[in-house]
Amino acid sequence: MEKTSIRFVAGIEPRQRPPAAVKTAGLRHRFAVIQDTYRPDKASQAAYFDEALWRRLLAFARETAPDAQVRIVACDRAKEMDAADFLATSASIEEPPALLFVRANGTLVLCIETEYWTQVGGPWPYHDSYSYAMWSNDDVSARVIRFLREADASASWDIASDVLAPGTAKPSPVRWLWARLTGASR
Repeated sequence: MEKTSIRFVAGIEPRQRPPAAVKTAGLRHRFAVIQDTYRPDKASQAAYFDEALWRRLLAFARETAPDAQVRIVACDRAKEMDAADFLATSASIEEPPALLFVRANGTLVLCIETEYWTQVGGPWPYHDSYSYAMWSNDDVSARVIRFLREADASASWDIASDVLAPGTAKPSPVRWLWARLTGASR
């Protein structure tokens, strides 16, 4: 049985810019769950999206804080909507939403930002992936890994046993040149 490869990076990558809401809230920890988009059994798809993994991360977000409000931004420039409303209108999700916000008492406590490395290649370990950067005030890495391993769907995932440090990623020459020319960090 083919499995979806999942890797992890704990920490902020050099030159990385967090979403504006993350900066405003002062969330300083980043833990990335990296889903490889290539699977031999799904080779007909340009980039395989493991919806079960995304839904599991949504379940983790919902358990982050009691009575927390979970909101989703489907794509760039879209308005926030309640996670339940998003799921009600999306029987099947084709691509992961851009942002997921968890607010407790109006304060942002967790943000999951989808990094779409599917469209630009990217440096290892991010290349050809949907990477879910989880921004929080505390280190959630051990809790997230345990939560993923306990999932029913985990039998279809090849979950890495180690967590990489930031800075492991090396930009491709094209990405490096583009960043130099435009001043972009991603």
